[in-house]
Amino acid sequence: MDMISYDAGKNKNGISTITLTQPQSLSIQGKQELLSAIRKVAEDPESRVLIIAQSHPQAFLVNVSELADMSPGEAAEYSYAGQQIALALAALPFPAIAAVDGTALGGGCELAMSCDLTYASTSSQFGQIEANGGVIPAFGGTWNLSQRLGLQKASELIFTGAMFDAKQAKEWGLILEVLEPDQLMPYVYEVASKIVKAGRMSITNAKKILREGHGLPFTAVLAMEQGAFASLFGTADQRDRMHAFLNEQNKEAPAAEEKSAAVLTISKEDPKFTFINIWDTADTNKQGQLLEAMKEDAQEIQKQHGFIGMAFYASSDGRQTVVYAQWETEEDFNKGIVQNPVMTAGRDKLSAFGDPAPNTYTMNGIFFHQTEKKPNNKFSENEQ
Repeated sequence: MDMISYDAGKNKNGISTITLTQPQSLSIQGKQELLSAIRKVAEDPESRVLIIAQSHPQAFLVNVSELADMSPGEAAEYSYAGQQIALALAALPFPAIAAVDGTALGGGCELAMSCDLTYASTSSQFGQIEANGGVIPAFGGTWNLSQRLGLQKASELIFTGAMFDAKQAKEWGLILEVLEPDQLMPYVYEVASKIVKAGRMSITNAKKILREGHGLPFTAVLAMEQGAFASLFGTADQRDRMHAFLNEQNKEAPAAEEKSAAVLTISKEDPKFTFINIWDTADTNKQGQLLEAMKEDAQEIQKQHGFIGMAFYASSDGRQTVVYAQWETEEDFNKGIVQNPVMTAGRDKLSAFGDPAPNTYTMNGIFFHQTEKKPNNKFSENEQ
């Protein structure tokens, strides 16, 4: 008799579901079936989320009768099989969600914790009860429990073999939400649907860093984040999603009066620091026009009181952006741009005035000073 239910050819809008259908579904046979199903989900190009659920209240249990007379060699193989499931869930390039609606003890509790997110019904029970049988958690439970609850609480629960209800599990941080049995699966599917709408590679990279970065030094995680973040730029998904977001914002924003050059909107206000305009294009035919328009606009901009400089940037994807800004002092201008073309020194000021902030662009720039009517000698027109 099959211990689980899963059809590799069917998922619902990117959501794949594996259901444990029999009592003690985490038997030797059940674990084999489960591992096979998880691997099929991983290979399914349409899958974006995996839900592991149960249709029997005692499905999240191992079969103790299979363990009682095992030899050490057999026990090692048994442990290895359970650990392969934990590793397969960790390696999924998308989240796995456990929906527990019954008793999840021992290996069942370990399975629930091996998923990225865990939700449970009010009728659920949890516990790493292995010490009561003279053994220890062997499917990753010692690590997972300490990650979720902290070393001391995990130690207490493993040492005592205690069982606890879903309310207590949520209070300690083992699960995320407790719901009525008839509300559990609809809620889990709602969460899964939100995940499906997000960028697939975004989720893949975030999951990898969350799992592999936990416990590493902060600087190491920052390096992982930076590498993953940068790798997503230039992908079709990133560009489509960000431009869709910007288009939606533009639809909601009031229409602005356009100049013939479609470049400049000069603020007549004279605050301490003024961001005046950002305009960009990936059209190579317009890029030269943009630069010439900027030069013409510079003459008018420089008449404003307090003007120190302006910049013209080209992004890594070929887009060119005009940034008109007004600094209180030339020292501020130099700190913000000239000395550091990616604007790390000035990003606290500049990022408040638009998205993408100028510090996301490369160093190509032309700078006009109040006292110099030509490009700054640090950056020349030839750099365009």
